[in-house]
Amino acid sequence: MPDSSLTLTTNSSPSTNQKIRVLYVDDERDLLKIGKIFLENTGKFSVDTLESAEEALHLPHLNQYDAIVSDFQMLRMNGIEFLRIVREKFGEIPFILLTGRGREEIVIQAINHGADFYLQKGGDVVSLYAELTDRILYAVSRRRATQDLERRNFELQAAYEQIAATEEELRSNLEELSRQENLLKVSETRLMMAEEISQTGCWEYTPNSDLIWCSEQMKRIFGLLSVSCEISLSRLNACIPDKDSINRSMSDLIENGIPYNLEYLIRPEDGSPEKIVHSVARLERDPLSGRVWILGSIQDITTLKAGERALAESEARFRGFFTYSPVGINIFDQEGKVIGVNKVAREYFGVSEDDPLSGYRLFEDPSITDETKNRLKNGLMATEERYIDFTAIRLHKMYASTKSKIDRVFIQLTFAPYGPDLKNPIGYIAVIQDLSKRKQTGDALIASESHLHTLLQTIPDLVWLKDTNGVFLNCNTMFSRFLGADEQEIIGKTDYDFLSAEMAEFFRENDARAVVAGHPVRNEEWITFADDGHRALLETIKTPMFETHAGILSECSESVVILQDEENRKTGFRKLMHILRTLSPMRMSRSLYGIQNIRLPGSIMPVNF
Repeated sequence: MPDSSLTLTTNSSPSTNQKIRVLYVDDERDLLKIGKIFLENTGKFSVDTLESAEEALHLPHLNQYDAIVSDFQMLRMNGIEFLRIVREKFGEIPFILLTGRGREEIVIQAINHGADFYLQKGGDVVSLYAELTDRILYAVSRRRATQDLERRNFELQAAYEQIAATEEELRSNLEELSRQENLLKVSETRLMMAEEISQTGCWEYTPNSDLIWCSEQMKRIFGLLSVSCEISLSRLNACIPDKDSINRSMSDLIENGIPYNLEYLIRPEDGSPEKIVHSVARLERDPLSGRVWILGSIQDITTLKAGERALAESEARFRGFFTYSPVGINIFDQEGKVIGVNKVAREYFGVSEDDPLSGYRLFEDPSITDETKNRLKNGLMATEERYIDFTAIRLHKMYASTKSKIDRVFIQLTFAPYGPDLKNPIGYIAVIQDLSKRKQTGDALIASESHLHTLLQTIPDLVWLKDTNGVFLNCNTMFSRFLGADEQEIIGKTDYDFLSAEMAEFFRENDARAVVAGHPVRNEEWITFADDGHRALLETIKTPMFETHAGILSECSESVVILQDEENRKTGFRKLMHILRTLSPMRMSRSLYGIQNIRLPGSIMPVNF
């Protein structure tokens, strides 16, 4: 509601002790003088007069007048033009226009351009200026009231804005407080989760108190979930078998500042399994109040301790395997530097225990192939077999070997990365096996097999080997002549591919007789050689040989040519006896019953068992 003091009447006057400054403009000097005298005689006005609107507009302080009174009819610029410019430049200064009688159109223009009042000249001058006095007082009072209302509105708006800003600040503070409370809740939740995950609790104790504050996780550790966070010391001590030692450590912390860092056993109150815990505490002191208290943490390390024991046992087993393994073992770090060498590996390399390949680098060893190095870097295993070149070892100064060039060691190296991610391993392992004896045995076997093959190919007898299905596995040159085909053309085929059906059936029946009998069987038969067409009488001994390797059962059938010339016949049998004597133990052992019953007067072939 507006203030009652702002309600105006025609007789009201501005509520101020200062006189109202009025500018009176008229090109009639007599009217100016009369108007000035009349207005100032009221004691309420201070009047300045000018005879033209142009002069008024050039006043530097025109906007400081409280009211302007102007005649309409003036030279060069009339009152309406004067009013229009005043409104454009100076706003709402009260403006009263004096017009002649019967000039209604002027009145309308005055109102349209914002004149506060208009008065018609003529008649009684006293009445005119009395009415002008009232109109000035009313216009000024109205403007001052408007200005006061605007000021108050401004002040109210400023106050409202201040209240709004305060309210916004309060709301912001409330939101920040709410945010802080939420953060606190989140922190508390995270703390509880962290305690639960890490099996770690918190506690706080004030010396000489009978109570100790415990977090929820600490209560879980001690099996005290149904109690409050303030727990009596006697109740906690009842769960600790070695409570005297714990209390002494607490006293040492309080009295002497000795660090409190203990591992001890507890028996939870709820009867759950015993636990091993680790507790750490420190002494806190408030410098202002002098208050002293102890902050501590406690962690259930039962599983950790069990893991440590399992790890120690695992390391002991690995150390035993590493130390006493019958094969050499080298262990390398991620960069390929050797960090462990067992006794067998040192013996292979001729390195003393005092210098276990300490300078060796796996990926700098020129004797290891690039393929092996690349496989290891890609997380894959790699295997090599080769002789150790001790001359190259000394040349590249990889380690101090005591072995010379003549100490040939043929080894198998198996490399493998290790770690949770084999493509980014934490190290590598090399398993080293000395294959020197096996290499020598293999070389001797190859030489023996070569010698035996040469003998079989040069004797004048027919020798072949079939499986249980009658498929040729091997044969010698004389047998190739019989069938009229090379050895490679014969292998993988049967009698039916080279002989008549009748002859092939005959041979297969004799093969079957040998297999069923389980020992050598003997028969005589005439055959015709396919290469030159000559016929020969053969005494054939077919011996079943049983191969257990890979579950294969095979039959070995061998034939001996009976020659017409007795001396040549003896020579042929002597060669055959020599071949049989040179058969490797491995091949002889695979024959279940062996080769026997090849007879000459006064001689017996050797039999294997």
